[in-house]
Amino acid sequence: MKLVIASQNPGKRQEFQTFLTGLGVECLLPSADFNLPVDLPNESGKSFAQNAEIKARLVFNQTQYPTVADDSGLVVSALGGFPGVISARWLAGSDRQRNEGLLKKLAGSADRTAEFMCVLCLVTPKNAKAYFFTGSLKGTIAQTRKGVAGFGYDSIFIPQGEIKTLAELGENYKNKYSHRIVALKKLSLFLSENMID
Repeated sequence: MKLVIASQNPGKRQEFQTFLTGLGVECLLPSADFNLPVDLPNESGKSFAQNAEIKARLVFNQTQYPTVADDSGLVVSALGGFPGVISARWLAGSDRQRNEGLLKKLAGSADRTAEFMCVLCLVTPKNAKAYFFTGSLKGTIAQTRKGVAGFGYDSIFIPQGEIKTLAELGENYKNKYSHRIVALKKLSLFLSENMID
């Protein structure tokens, strides 16, 4: 089974490939395997699901192979769900600058609850139907940045039941419990039970 990952990131393809390898899935990239343009569409959706579907449908329409795309981000309760779908781009600059910007927004707030969210959208050749798989990791926002592993908001996010940030807990922890892994498990189960090509 061939599965196109709607991304230009070889690391993301490897992540999917590693997780799905037992199912006989071969993960492909639009640019490397189909010589398609590198640019993916603007993420103009109002939700993670909408953004994932926008990307998945664009690449599916170009390749006609089963295609999966993901969208993810951080949802902070005290900020009304911000930064949400704009987690990676609400503030120009580095991950560190966005971390520090978010900590400033939360200064003085007693409510530090937050949640990492991931939505995978799979578009299949059968009627170009879209299927969605969600994953989440609940936790809180730390008072200061800690740890050096990971990326994004890992250095300020403490998973529920832990006292260290994701950046302190490291890749092994993320590979077992992250929001993307939870969604990938659901996708894997679906692929193991359904013919999609």
